[in-house]
Amino acid sequence: MCTFAAMKRVFLYYICLCASLVCACALASCDKNNELEPKYGNPGEEMERTMIVYMAGENTLARYTAADSLEIAQGLSSIPEDARVVVFIDDTRSSRICVGTRTTPLQTVLTYEDNINSTDSASMLSVLDYIVRTYPARHYGMTFWSHASGWVTHPGAALAPRRSFGIDNGRRDPYTNDGREMNISTLARVLSHLPHMDYLFFDACFMQCVEVAYELRNVADWIIASPAEIPGDGAPYQYVVSPLCQAEADISGAVQAYYDYYNAGEGHRVYYGVVLSAVRTSHVEALADATRSLAQRLFAEPEELQLDSVQRYCLLDESDYYTEYYDMASLIYHNASVGEYEAWRAAFDDAVPYTGISDYWYSALVRPHAVPVNDHVHTGAVSIYTPGVRLNRDESVAEQWDEDYRSTAWYAALGLRN
Repeated sequence: MCTFAAMKRVFLYYICLCASLVCACALASCDKNNELEPKYGNPGEEMERTMIVYMAGENTLARYTAADSLEIAQGLSSIPEDARVVVFIDDTRSSRICVGTRTTPLQTVLTYEDNINSTDSASMLSVLDYIVRTYPARHYGMTFWSHASGWVTHPGAALAPRRSFGIDNGRRDPYTNDGREMNISTLARVLSHLPHMDYLFFDACFMQCVEVAYELRNVADWIIASPAEIPGDGAPYQYVVSPLCQAEADISGAVQAYYDYYNAGEGHRVYYGVVLSAVRTSHVEALADATRSLAQRLFAEPEELQLDSVQRYCLLDESDYYTEYYDMASLIYHNASVGEYEAWRAAFDDAVPYTGISDYWYSALVRPHAVPVNDHVHTGAVSIYTPGVRLNRDESVAEQWDEDYRSTAWYAALGLRN
């Protein structure tokens, strides 16, 4: 039989319980409105390393964000205690930020009410500025995850700027790749407002071209990327997170881990390998100096270039979306004298000290999907555009690419005139 005092205690308990639920709901509401400071990942504490992963996945790659997030979560157990990984994900589910450390699992700390346009420069800067202010570090590294086409734009794109990095269709649609994209010069301007990055790791196709590396030379020390296509599964984050989270980022270790994974045929599906390299940006101006006179001579008469044996990373001769992405080292080898090539190659090897080049790599664009490396000895795993080369594509497309190419910093550095 309950006494009055007992009934009073029960009544007060339920009052407190209701108050707690109201507070919890209020906090959840604050979180949705981006007003709640995150609790995880040591916010406000300057750690040795913050690795940022920027997933622009509101496109046909949306189905891969969950798997790669899981790989990142698995890799956290091997990162240093004084490091954290911050992941921005924009996919068909939401736009959100997740954080994890060695001792705290990867978890969502902020969900945006609005659908963030991940390839809009103002939106990207806002997201990244929030991350570096909330999760300060003595060293930063950045991973860009999405579709990409190197420096190359889409002449027929409905929305400007045209394709270079990323696609955001703005509709949470996992089946379309129409939408806003970001030019590399715009990306460089965004990154110039942030702390200097130790590395930029592009988990995206065709991004390791000399034009991109030169454009980004002032915002990061290293550019890690592939000059070719990469599988939809992307990087094996469970293996590359650790080397990239060290106080002194292990660039060679990251390239090797990525290469070993695919060269062994691992992944959710059997793939054929990968072509990957790391560009040291402090040496790309010297590479431009070494390339200048050769490029001026070779590109002055593009119809005279010997291209049949040059390594290519895209075999779609009639494509309006992708150029041929000739390997830079292979191109110079097949079109310069032995002495010229050897002198030039020394500058190239200084700028590109780490490569992982399988005998084949996977291509979704052509069949058979296993594309061979046909010039393994001279291939350098960095591509270059050849202005004036037409192949079988629409003349207006080639002319537009040539015009766009003239606006690149690399073109200016070479002093080209065509």
